[in-house]
Amino acid sequence: MRRVRGQVLACVLSLLFAMLSGCEASSEVGSEKILEITPDYVTNQQADRELEISLTKGTFREDVGIEDIVLSQELAGLSVTKAVREDDTTLRIVLSGQASGLLADPAIGSVTISYEAIESDAALVRNAVGELTVGTPYIVNVSEAWTRLQEGGVVWEYTFLVRGGSWTESVSLNDISLEGGFGRAESVEMQREEEYLRLRFYGLTEGSGSITFLSTASSVGEKTSFEFHIEGT
Repeated sequence: MRRVRGQVLACVLSLLFAMLSGCEASSEVGSEKILEITPDYVTNQQADRELEISLTKGTFREDVGIEDIVLSQELAGLSVTKAVREDDTTLRIVLSGQASGLLADPAIGSVTISYEAIESDAALVRNAVGELTVGTPYIVNVSEAWTRLQEGGVVWEYTFLVRGGSWTESVSLNDISLEGGFGRAESVEMQREEEYLRLRFYGLTEGSGSITFLSTASSVGEKTSFEFHIEGT
């Protein structure tokens, strides 16, 4: 009889422990990727970085502030020194300092805003998370296109962007080296539109060519080359 009572008591205690454990687990706050960060790439070369954070679900509370924002360990060395709520779904922050101990370049970290700073009709308790990358500036080709002219001929256009940096104010064709098919183009035009740089080539012939940005072209501070194969049209 004692053995049976002991077994019953053990079962009751086990069930109670399981229930308590379940309560503890349910009290943990989850996270959801509902933050869009612009720009989403920053560098250590920048002193203070102003970022716009957009919330895709819910709204920011009126009193959202620096204390509600947490940076992941990949962003160690950086800190949020200013946070201004612009509207229900937009927060503008300033990052100061320099990232330290990066294991890779670029390093992908995250920005988390506490669920306590967010209101939601869905009544779901979630921390809001968005990705932020820290690395050295680099040039990337973002588009390649061609247009057939009405009077005959084709214009090839390439668009480049400096991730984590900018083009120099005085950037010109003198800061670019063209070889192969690009060097044989009849004429070349360059157009700078905010962070984008567009190169237009008239009279290209089929074949290979390279576009090299010299160290004077951008804040990257070193030569960057791109190889292309020019297709016939």
